[in-house]
Amino acid sequence: MFKKITLAALILIISAVNIFAADEPAHPQNFVVAEIPIFSQKLRFKLPTDWQHAHTSQNDNSYLIEFIPKDEDIKNWKNLFSIQAFKDFDPTVSPEDIANNVANNFAKDCPQNSIYNKIGEQVLDGYDAFEAIIGCAALSNDHATNLKKGMSEISYYIFIKGQKDLYFAQKSIRGAGFPFENFPDSVKKSIDEIKNHLPIEFCNLDSAQGKCQK
Repeated sequence: MFKKITLAALILIISAVNIFAADEPAHPQNFVVAEIPIFSQKLRFKLPTDWQHAHTSQNDNSYLIEFIPKDEDIKNWKNLFSIQAFKDFDPTVSPEDIANNVANNFAKDCPQNSIYNKIGEQVLDGYDAFEAIIGCAALSNDHATNLKKGMSEISYYIFIKGQKDLYFAQKSIRGAGFPFENFPDSVKKSIDEIKNHLPIEFCNLDSAQGKCQK
């Protein structure tokens, strides 16, 4: 049974100016920096100011936090950014193995129009990662997650093997179905917008607010 936790207990929002000075111009940005302790590490990432926290759930072994634009509803979202984590994950399993598994699960619900574009291996803040675009261009039947027959769901995933735990960062879009071989401009734009939430940093749990000790 998932246990809900208040946002205040999980996420510290601080000023974004100069936090990522090496990657961003030194003038005010339209984002804040989120700091969330998740199992063995604290994750830091950018959150655009026109997005809001929508849902958090966790149990002893897994964790999920979701964000949506402020003008959307979590029950019928069109755009979603989420972080998932799985505690003490098998160290012999690679991020690409996880990507393959997620893609296979999508293919079960979307056998004719599933999408799996491997972007490839990365090193993210010192940790092995794998990036991929996974989804369904046109669902064959209604789904329990409020996705209706004929609709699409496409996600840009970053699977990250942390110090002890496994993390997913996911930027998703839902909309009208389309031919799986040709992404419409709206999907291309949404996929590109994952950069609005990056970079992701991994910090020691004892790091003070606004500081990232490795």
